[in-house]
Amino acid sequence: MKILLLFIMILNNCLMDEIQFRWSRLFAHWFKPDSKLERWFNPRKSWRNKWMSKYAVVDFIMSTVLVFLTDFWHFLKFIFLNSFFLLILLLLDNSGYWYQYLLVMALMNIVWGLFFELFNGILGWLSDKYD
Repeated sequence: MKILLLFIMILNNCLMDEIQFRWSRLFAHWFKPDSKLERWFNPRKSWRNKWMSKYAVVDFIMSTVLVFLTDFWHFLKFIFLNSFFLLILLLLDNSGYWYQYLLVMALMNIVWGLFFELFNGILGWLSDKYD
């Protein structure tokens, strides 16, 4: 199981780099330009999927809690992070019930998300200071 999680993490990390930096090498051949699939898979277009609502609260939810549903890159990141979290839990303690792992992983996602948004906000504030 631990080797499988490592393999999933490596594969997801490779796919994230491939679509982000080498889209035209492989993925561009698979999706018609401006198709719904390309707008979900291509990071140069898919980032807009988080901001499609006319309601600020929906945009907030889609850009934070449910961001993994908005595009392929964030979906891969979600799988990568959760594989990492599960690997940590299995390395620390391999005797828990499946629902205990889910609860701890949910907590890990919440903590990760809070710190990510905090640091992202700080970087945005610093960036705005230079504009």
